[in-house]
Parts: sequence; C-alpha cells; structure tokens
Amino acid sequence: MKKIDIFNHIWPMPFYEALIGHIGTMTDITMRSGAVPMMTNLDRRFEVMDMFGPDYMQVLSLASPPLELLAGPSKAMEL
Repeated sequence: MKKIDIFNHIWPMPFYEALIGHIGTMTDITMRSGAVPMMTNLDRRFEVMDMFGPDYMQVLSLASPPLELLAGPSKAMEL
C-alpha cells in the first residue's frame, strides 16, 4: 500500500547556504533546521525514506519561517 507523507519540510543545501548568505546568522527554529541532516541533505533524506519501503513518498515544502518573511519578493524568487 502506498504511503504519502504530506507534511514534510526541507531546505536543500544550496538554498540553505544562499539563505544564510542573505540573512546572516540563523536564529530560533531556523538555526535548528540546519542541524538536522534530513533538512539539508537529500542523500540522508532518501536513506531514511528507504527504511519505510518503496511505497513511501513525501510531499516537500520549504521549512519555517516562511521565505517571504526572510526575503523580499525579488530575493525570494532568486533563492
């Protein structure tokens, strides 16, 4: 039976590094996100997903805080 987990967040490493370059030091939940390997490392995420079997999938969205709070419209599009 297919399992689709629809409440997953991610900050792919290139995006995360660009975001740090834009806003500087991360704080609060933002800082924690960088310390969780599955948040920034796709290979690690796939390893963990594989533990749940071939029928497990994730729908990903960017982690909090919302991008629009960290960057204006033009910078958000660039990131």
